[in-house]
Amino acid sequence: MINTKRLSSNLKPKTDTELLRGFTCGNRGIDRVISDESLIDQYYKNQINIKLVKTKTDILAIAIFKVIEISAVVEPEFPNETSNYLFIECFAVNENFKGNGIGTLFFEDLMVEFNEIINLLNLRGIALSSVEEAIGFYEKLGFEIFTKEHGKTNLMLLDCYDEKAYNKHFEEF
Repeated sequence: MINTKRLSSNLKPKTDTELLRGFTCGNRGIDRVISDESLIDQYYKNQINIKLVKTKTDILAIAIFKVIEISAVVEPEFPNETSNYLFIECFAVNENFKGNGIGTLFFEDLMVEFNEIINLLNLRGIALSSVEEAIGFYEKLGFEIFTKEHGKTNLMLLDCYDEKAYNKHFEEF
């Protein structure tokens, strides 16, 4: 049974590590990142944040995020872009639970927390890298393509300085 009061929870390394090892989303790159032992170390060192949607036996979805200066992602194409963004390193739904709306619900739940972080730290917005197959999902959530290369990951942004985009995606939460 999923906790309906708050869909996501913080990672609990002592109890969730084994569940992480069993997580697969069908994307080998993401699966490798999630099963990497250093992921827990990064979490303990406050280098990343990890949120989960889980049952007692499965992780249904995971998000890994941190605050970055966008130039760390867009150099050398845009060397003068220096705004700080909340960067979603990984957003994935367990391949056994795809297609039932968990990803959308989880992302909406995360947007509440992201809004608080963005306002507290005065960030420009949210950035993420997306594979081609997921671009439509993120566009429905208000993200726009910043850089695009066929067959590679694409940088997408939700600009919170754009009042129209901000109101569309945050005021409803």
